[in-house]
Amino acid sequence: YLMMSYICFAYNLPIPIICAGENLNILGIGAMLRYAGCFFMKRSFRSVGMIQYRMACEKYVSGLLSLSTCKGETYNNNNSMLEFFIEGGRSRHGKLIKPRVGMLKMVIDSKYDCTFMPVALSYDMIPEMDDYIEQLLGKPKSPESLSLVLKIGYRLFIQKMMMIDNKSSRYNCGNAYIRFAPSISMLEIVDKYDGDVIEIAHFLQRQVALASIIPDTALVATVILMERFLHGDCASNDNTDISFVHRTRQIIRVKLRDILKKVLVLKNILVQIGAHLPNNSDLNGMDGLKKILTCLGYKNVKYSRNNNDSDASNCWGGAWNYIDLPNTPHLFLKLAYLRNQLIHFFTGMYTGVDREIIFNEYQYGIMEQISVEPHQKSYLNKLLKSFIIPYREAYAATISLLPLSDSSMNENNSSGNSSCKTYTKLAQDLIQLKLYAGSIKCYEALSLDTLKNCYKWFLDLDLKKKIRVERMLSRII
Repeated sequence: YLMMSYICFAYNLPIPIICAGENLNILGIGAMLRYAGCFFMKRSFRSVGMIQYRMACEKYVSGLLSLSTCKGETYNNNNSMLEFFIEGGRSRHGKLIKPRVGMLKMVIDSKYDCTFMPVALSYDMIPEMDDYIEQLLGKPKSPESLSLVLKIGYRLFIQKMMMIDNKSSRYNCGNAYIRFAPSISMLEIVDKYDGDVIEIAHFLQRQVALASIIPDTALVATVILMERFLHGDCASNDNTDISFVHRTRQIIRVKLRDILKKVLVLKNILVQIGAHLPNNSDLNGMDGLKKILTCLGYKNVKYSRNNNDSDASNCWGGAWNYIDLPNTPHLFLKLAYLRNQLIHFFTGMYTGVDREIIFNEYQYGIMEQISVEPHQKSYLNKLLKSFIIPYREAYAATISLLPLSDSSMNENNSSGNSSCKTYTKLAQDLIQLKLYAGSIKCYEALSLDTLKNCYKWFLDLDLKKKIRVERMLSRII
């Protein structure tokens, strides 16, 4: 909430007034945020008794925007910018959330000719990562509280500064990145989309996604998750020097030099298609890779394929030759959170049902196909496969449980919401069984967010299309 305020202060710009959710108005923190320029608003106006509250909020927002359009001296006061978060909440999965357009509609309805400035924030890691993953696996969200803030502050600052040896709860969050997309006049964008608030919201989200910095952790996480598909085919090949399976413990170990090569290829592809990477990236050699792996929670791996392995003695001292691929839902979802920050650049490459699925997850994705150098096409195909398979498996499991026609599944009523929770829980249980049996590979399919997206998407299909999708995805499980 305060990163933009800090940057504006540092560059002698007007400090924005921030629209914050009422859930952050907690003891001590709420007062601090108010002094920093926040005002609090309820997260939903849907109930009948909220009409007057909504009207009051609309008047307040209109008054704030009137300050930004004043000419003369008042234009330069500290109340001339309004900051709000179009997603209306924090992403638990690394993707941009479907926009909540209430605040955007208030701004548009004010009729003031203000300017939209989409801002992209991205991070190497986030302190709440473990909590987010637990929520994706079904744990209820803990309400915001002063004790939670103090706990995070203790782990971020006290433990790190005093070097308290508590590695299980110690945070290494790396860098935060902020980047501004091109600004656009509100009246211009309203005219362009004929006042359609949903389309305007999707346009602004796409601008945020395209402007975002892809952190180094996302590149490494993407390659690690891609490796499991590559080594599922080559693990039985005794001649391969890429990886191998320690069969007694069913562990796949991957050489760091191969991870680094593939990360550099991915960086090159992203640069070709216009993605933005950190200016101060040191992910160009083994030292940079080790630093990122440490940030991801990897420890030193001492392993040699045999006593005469020249790699163990020549390159990296035998201590960081290999890493183990993830083997728990928590680790997979952690890496998937980071990987999901770059998939929207590749959404235009899919066709058929895969395209419908990927755009259901990334509505803000790029529609057009991308082009790469000829020698990178094989790599790109493997990359695209690693992106879509987790979604295929999640959608196949969920759709296998859903009836083709059932009025109780209407999500606009209370019974529909209850049905959504029931079916997603059943789908999660089915996926756990399939993972245990080995018939599917991707632990990311357990994500409740993906299962809910599938439920709502399938609900909106006509009967003919439901039958076609069900037949195509039934082959997976």
